[in-house]
Amino acid sequence: MNQKLFKQVRRFVSDFTHKPLLEIEPETSLFLDTNLTLETAPGFFECFGEEFSVDVRGVDLLPYFQPTNFGTGGEGAVGLWVFWFFTKERHQFRGVKPLLVKDLVEMAKTKRWCSQ
Repeated sequence: MNQKLFKQVRRFVSDFTHKPLLEIEPETSLFLDTNLTLETAPGFFECFGEEFSVDVRGVDLLPYFQPTNFGTGGEGAVGLWVFWFFTKERHQFRGVKPLLVKDLVEMAKTKRWCSQ
């Protein structure tokens, strides 16, 4: 992985999400670790596209993010988070496809959306 580009992407993610810079790793999940949601992800990717010259128009973010209130309240919330904590592959959380910082680095490198 291009370390210079990783540092630029990491700085962008930190600035946008307010997650501490040193907590952002290549395996950081945009949904699970940065608190991006289906409501906030479009703004993130619009800014990301402008910053790194990546065309993200028309990208369906639903497979990668869930709405703000998803699993945050009610009787089932504790069960969802326990499931997440004990799942070996945490990116399989409720059908959310993984979208990691290293994927952003690849997008910034290739200048296009990286479909997985």
